[in-house]
Amino acid sequence: MQPVSLPRSVFFLTLALSTAFASAHPEEFDVVVYGGTSGGVTAAVAGAKMGKKVALVSPTTHLGGLTTSGLGWTDMGKNLGKNLIIGGLSREFYHRVYLHYAAQPNWNSVKSMAGQHMAAFDQTNQLGYIFEPKVATKIYDDMLAETTVKIFTGLLDLTGGVTMNGRRITSIKLEDGRAFRGKMFIDASYEGDVMAGAGVGFHVGREANSVYGETINGVYNAAGNEVVAGLDSYKVKGNPASGLLPGIRAGVAANGTADGNLQAYCYRMCLTNNAANRVMIAKPANYRDEDFELVLRAVETGQTQFLKMDAMPNGKTDSNNSGGISLDYIGKNWGPGWDWTTLNHAERAALAEEHAYWQLGLIWTIQNHPRVLAKVGAKGLYSGWGLPLDEFTDTGNFPPQLYVREARRMVSDYVMTTKNCAGTVVAPDSVGMAAYTMDSHNTQLFNNNGTVKNEGGVGAAVPAPYPISYRSLIPKTGQCENLLVPWCLSTSHMAFGSARMEPVFMTMGQSAATAAALAINEGTSVQQVSYEKLASALRADGQVLDLAAASGTIVDTEDATGVVITGSWTASSTTPGFNATNYLHDGGEGRGQKSVRFTPVIPSSGNYRVSLRWNSNANRATNVPITLTHGNGVANSTVNQQANGGVWFDIGVFSFNAGTGGNLLLSNTGVNGHVIADAAMWTRVDQLPTVGISTPVPSTIRGGTIPAAVIFTREGDTAAPLQVFYEISGNADPSGLKPQPAGSVTIAAGRREFKLPLAAISPALPQGEKTLVLRLSTRDSYLLAEENRSATIVVRDNPFDSWRLNRFNPTQLSTPSISGPFADPDGSGVVNLLRFFSGRESGPRTSIIHTQGAPLYFQFERQTAAAGLGYSVQESEDLLHWSDTPVLPRHAPVEEHEGVQLIQLPVGYVAPLAEGRKFFRLNVVP
Repeated sequence: MQPVSLPRSVFFLTLALSTAFASAHPEEFDVVVYGGTSGGVTAAVAGAKMGKKVALVSPTTHLGGLTTSGLGWTDMGKNLGKNLIIGGLSREFYHRVYLHYAAQPNWNSVKSMAGQHMAAFDQTNQLGYIFEPKVATKIYDDMLAETTVKIFTGLLDLTGGVTMNGRRITSIKLEDGRAFRGKMFIDASYEGDVMAGAGVGFHVGREANSVYGETINGVYNAAGNEVVAGLDSYKVKGNPASGLLPGIRAGVAANGTADGNLQAYCYRMCLTNNAANRVMIAKPANYRDEDFELVLRAVETGQTQFLKMDAMPNGKTDSNNSGGISLDYIGKNWGPGWDWTTLNHAERAALAEEHAYWQLGLIWTIQNHPRVLAKVGAKGLYSGWGLPLDEFTDTGNFPPQLYVREARRMVSDYVMTTKNCAGTVVAPDSVGMAAYTMDSHNTQLFNNNGTVKNEGGVGAAVPAPYPISYRSLIPKTGQCENLLVPWCLSTSHMAFGSARMEPVFMTMGQSAATAAALAINEGTSVQQVSYEKLASALRADGQVLDLAAASGTIVDTEDATGVVITGSWTASSTTPGFNATNYLHDGGEGRGQKSVRFTPVIPSSGNYRVSLRWNSNANRATNVPITLTHGNGVANSTVNQQANGGVWFDIGVFSFNAGTGGNLLLSNTGVNGHVIADAAMWTRVDQLPTVGISTPVPSTIRGGTIPAAVIFTREGDTAAPLQVFYEISGNADPSGLKPQPAGSVTIAAGRREFKLPLAAISPALPQGEKTLVLRLSTRDSYLLAEENRSATIVVRDNPFDSWRLNRFNPTQLSTPSISGPFADPDGSGVVNLLRFFSGRESGPRTSIIHTQGAPLYFQFERQTAAAGLGYSVQESEDLLHWSDTPVLPRHAPVEEHEGVQLIQLPVGYVAPLAEGRKFFRLNVVP
């Protein structure tokens, strides 16, 4: 059939039945993320924000992994102190948690709740660290909905689902046959299945201490025991001849030796004692007393604590393992010749069900079993606690995701070890920071002279937050070149126990996606990505890569030392913007009688930027006096507390000697309003900051939705805002960009980067490819980096305008009736848009594919360059009245050959059609 010209660009096809079969060709993406985990979500979101076409392929419909499956009491290291190491999308998640609860009617009752080693709600930085599962789910859903990420559900084919071409993955295939092609792949699964399918080296279990020169790796049979003392291990108490109880092993190997054991898994159960929102746990249908003999004996031996129940908002808990007999199903995720990673999907699901049976059965037992009641009384243990009715409504109010604490771990060119965690070895290519205790749950229960003992439980403190190496996220050089692994990263067993926490996983997901986008932009492998560009892009997106970016030395009015308070001040938390949990105010009284002296411990002599914090209000004084004692004398000034609230306000850079000789004195002498005393900070300044410039997204399309991105970076002091200047050159018109480059940007206080997005405005006429060069200018306030002093962005026409520019002369381009999208300059009946769409003068070639008893497929050609154009299929019975044809949701895959794609759309009919004729047309729109 021939195309005809209508007000919209359309193409007619009269139904002509023919027999053909659709071949299976995978859908094409820039980045394919496998794993609907927390890190998978942030990887997908970050990739889309970098302008990439992203597929998030989740094994289940449940997105968010453990973060949305009960782990609401966020694992935060107790050594964090005032170092805020959460950045980027991870910080955005916890900020959204804060905003959610701050907007709830019960905010006053939850804002002071406890989190792990810190307040649950950081009101200084507006971050919330505890949350209900349904709240986390809503936040992730919102973050994904704000992007172009396409979400799919399906299980990876574990027997050949990763297709390789040399050292690169070309596609992954699911068990149902669907396949996804990509330029870059991110394995964000808890198991590392894509990594294994790509032939990347990995380790399962515990290495010997000798492998990486560690002391707490390998078998760890501690002197103590988490199992209640005296718990008999024999089937018949005191009778070795009766054999050991199920799950009790005969003995253990020597400490520090290697084995294939995995630390225990469990579900992080969400419980509540709110009767109006609770269903009590019933006795499992397949319950057997012998399965819970250890629990019963533990109660009879004196154990009363079986759960670690951390409080969540609205009367809920994050319930975790506590002790040797608890929610962990110890030793059940591995066995002779197998472990969780070697199982197929059905076997993993069955084993996960066994874990659920253990936990539900355990709670029913301690609440209801006659032997328990006989020991502890009629109410049993944990009386009144059940599952919340408003959580996990599609999985029986029980969390859907098992806590796979450890599975495969990649072995790359850089293996993170306990030395990294201890700070004795520092990774130079940080993509984020971790800070949690080196933590391993027990791997087995064994017979210890007739009583039960556990093995493998380790908890070793980390002295300070430490960086995670980019190389630990990518395979070895010479292995897969387009894969990043943010969860099963390259670590030893015990280092993984520190790095495996969900906030870090979110951070690693974002960092992996950023590296993937840069690899695509540079046309290189993940091993060859420029770390300088990666670090620049990460910092521009708010990632924290080192402690210097986290904080300086802070002295707060709540501190036990370093603060001298004179006069009667009142503590309050009414007005937000303060550091820590409260601030002091003078009540507008006793002027000249009240002061606060902040005295830091200066670690080493040198120059320090001094900053002060307060919260603002209209009743505050505008002339609060400040006296700063430093290494070269005394400086006096005033600050206006009606402005600059909730930020670190720069007082200036001064010299300080090591020790406690310097201080800042704030008073209410001679003021004209209320005075706030909150916190002061000292940040080391060794030299002027060094600035650079780069382009992680180096091009943009006129009228397109994805802007180019220019990043201005600084190294060194970050405490104060820094204005960076640049000159503009090139043949692109700056006025055609939005925002129009202004010759300078300001990097905010506390930030190392400023991202300048440059979108090209849609022009009246095509202009061809142009370049814009931004070159840094010298100033007294900063130094220029040795490299990265200039950045070039390319501005291009959209593909149709590029086609028109090459086809028509300037006069014709300015005449819409000749070069416009719906113009037919030669009168052939084929408009320009259709010629461009198909790459043919005659327009798209189309046909109907017919397979007996199967849907009809409407088939047409499209050149790859036209992929941005919209299209639909319409139908008619009289060629006068047209309506959209129903298209089945599962399209046939696209086949491509020499720049032309063959597309097949299944229309809503099954051949043969009923009597009569039907006409179809292809509708193409700009």
